[in-house]
Amino acid sequence: MKRKSLLLYVLLFAAVTLSQAGNFYFHTAKKKGETITIVCTYTGKLIVNGVYGDIVSGKASTLKVKETGGQISIQGAVTQLNLSNCALTAFGTRNNTEIQELWLTKNQLTALNADSPKGCPNLSSVAIYANKFTKTGVYDIGRYLPDRTGKTPGQLHVYSEDMNDHNQFNSALAHLLKYKNWQVISYRRGGPSNGVIEQDIYIQFTSGLKTGERMSIYMQYPSANQEDIYFYDNISGKAVNGLGYYKITGVGQSSITLDGVKELNLNPGASKDQPIKEISEIQSPVLEELYFRRSGVTKIDLSKCPKLTRVGCYGNGMTADQLIAMIKTLPKVSSGALDIYRSGIPNNNKWNNKVIQAANQRGWKVYALNNDNWEVLEAQDESTFHTITLKTDKQVGEKIDLWTTYEKDTSLELKGLEGTPVNGNWATYKLTSQEVSIRGAITEFSVVNDKVSSMSLEENNTLRRLFFCNNLVSDGLDLSEQHALEEVRCEMNGIKGVSMGQFIDFLPNRKGSAVAGKLRLSSVDDLDEGKNEYEPADIMAAAASGWYVTEFESSEQPHRIVHPGSISFTTNKKTGSTVNVFTQFYLPIELQGLEGTPKDGGWSELKLMSIKGTLTGSLYVLRISDSEVSDVDMHRNPVISTIIFDGNQLKTMDVTGCVALNSIDISNNQIVGKYMTAFMNSLPQIPSGQKARLTLSMVDRNAEGNKYTSEDLAIATKKGWSVVDQDFTPITEGNATGIESILAPNATDNTIYTLDGIRLFTPVDELPDGIYIIGGQKQIIDHSK
Repeated sequence: MKRKSLLLYVLLFAAVTLSQAGNFYFHTAKKKGETITIVCTYTGKLIVNGVYGDIVSGKASTLKVKETGGQISIQGAVTQLNLSNCALTAFGTRNNTEIQELWLTKNQLTALNADSPKGCPNLSSVAIYANKFTKTGVYDIGRYLPDRTGKTPGQLHVYSEDMNDHNQFNSALAHLLKYKNWQVISYRRGGPSNGVIEQDIYIQFTSGLKTGERMSIYMQYPSANQEDIYFYDNISGKAVNGLGYYKITGVGQSSITLDGVKELNLNPGASKDQPIKEISEIQSPVLEELYFRRSGVTKIDLSKCPKLTRVGCYGNGMTADQLIAMIKTLPKVSSGALDIYRSGIPNNNKWNNKVIQAANQRGWKVYALNNDNWEVLEAQDESTFHTITLKTDKQVGEKIDLWTTYEKDTSLELKGLEGTPVNGNWATYKLTSQEVSIRGAITEFSVVNDKVSSMSLEENNTLRRLFFCNNLVSDGLDLSEQHALEEVRCEMNGIKGVSMGQFIDFLPNRKGSAVAGKLRLSSVDDLDEGKNEYEPADIMAAAASGWYVTEFESSEQPHRIVHPGSISFTTNKKTGSTVNVFTQFYLPIELQGLEGTPKDGGWSELKLMSIKGTLTGSLYVLRISDSEVSDVDMHRNPVISTIIFDGNQLKTMDVTGCVALNSIDISNNQIVGKYMTAFMNSLPQIPSGQKARLTLSMVDRNAEGNKYTSEDLAIATKKGWSVVDQDFTPITEGNATGIESILAPNATDNTIYTLDGIRLFTPVDELPDGIYIIGGQKQIIDHSK
């Protein structure tokens, strides 16, 4: 009895041991009785099924197939397995902790079995050349190879140049394996001539969009390359030849293979910003046109795109130095086109003479889009640099007062003036011409109340403060070349409309500087005649370039900040508790009723000092989710573009006057009946050709607290809004959740609702006179009859 128990224990132990060892299973096209040759290195016991014969570790072993089409399996602690030239039609292995080398060459494989070779942590070499793998089949192998970061690179032999190889693969494979520390190898007989296949056709970038949002991308490529273009690493979708929309699936870097792509536009239309935090890598031997306008990219290396002839990058807020750094990576061409500026948009690039010269030296012309007309920017004569030129309506012989501060041990060159400059103070000059100029290393310059009608400033790296108040410079100034400028005072010049917009567009970019610039456009004492006029959009544009717009209030407060808008919310949370808030803004925002520091482009935890909190400033994205918010006051905010208040307790919402809004999410709230209709009527009209999205419901619409009718949806649609649920599925008139759902023909109960969709529990005979929805039908209650 003891002997039988011991034997049973030994068999059970062996079975458990083998069940934990690696298992390989495969099929061959060879018929019953035909032979295959296997080379297998292993330790311990090996179990082989489906063939006749024994496998000797480390030796070529010839085995006879038992059944045509039958499965063959090998189980044991195998470290090396070579199944080359075995007419394999299927192969699989997973959770194999011992295997290090696997050779499956010269077979008939198109793919490996599901998940193979997943769970093989010590695998370092796989050879599959001379098979019939599809691109997907090869890519799937790469997905399941182990990460060898910190170890010697793994090698995946996918192709043979001197065999009739039918494997298909593209650069997506090498890019995928790059981050797992694997090399993709092209095999050549003779060994030393083996070559590493580099991933040389791809772009890697980090989107500023949120998970679930869709990114528009325009591509042009030969139709034969359709299957060679992959989206992965936090972006998904099937490539579209032309304009396509692709879903952001996570935070971090995204990648696209660019096999055959000759034109790539990461913000087609460029009608609004589509944020991209960075383009970390791009390389393609065929890409000819690249556009990343209004994306926020300030640094990019284009040295691995030798065929480029057109690049569009306006609206990125690039400094002159950043533009030059990019230009130095452009290929030298005979005729390239580089657009760097577009009038009328925020966050424009800043260029100077050196930018144009650097581009011209590499064969590139520099373009600006001014009022829908493309203009070539020409390099200027540098002999005029550091020159301030002004025209005055005063007559020759009259006096003019100028304040000049200039660098120590330097002097000023004057034209049209008689007099001697005083460094760091006012000086009075006699006009010898109505057009005068001052050239030198000026750091501060003031001309006040002297009938100056125009000014121009050439490139200057020293000017920090410029005052030209109470003059006639109604066309504004181009200050884009004043790289050190940090303060401007220009109230009472009559700058307004398009001139004001262009003036702000041409401010030097201080975004990212330690101190924001100050632009004083007005005073509390300004007279109606001659005062400047500006809109919240102008304030927002200045903020996008790192400038506060200010107003003179008193000598104690010479720079009162003028904010473009504010948003307040009321919550049912207790004072002292916290709310999580996601914000995006250009300059730091002010808080009332809240304590903490909002983050630009991130979440922050703010403490409630009151049940009502207010955020004021250049805020353009605000999200407060699941925070018991019961009321939101937008203050007719004209600059906010995205608001998300999902999962709260809102019963009303009014966005009247919020003309910049193009994205709203108020799903999982309690807005119903006439309040939903009022909200829809408050939506801004979206201009033709632009898009706006209103997220009104959770994916489970039956659980949604908001109720909306077909009429409500029609109002939003007429205003240019696309109404969707949280999964971006369109909500159409046929699936409204409001009163029309109550009127569904299949309603059989006697539930009572008001016309606003509010359920009542009053017996029918006790209802006041009026119209109700009873049992799914509209009925009139009139007790006088």
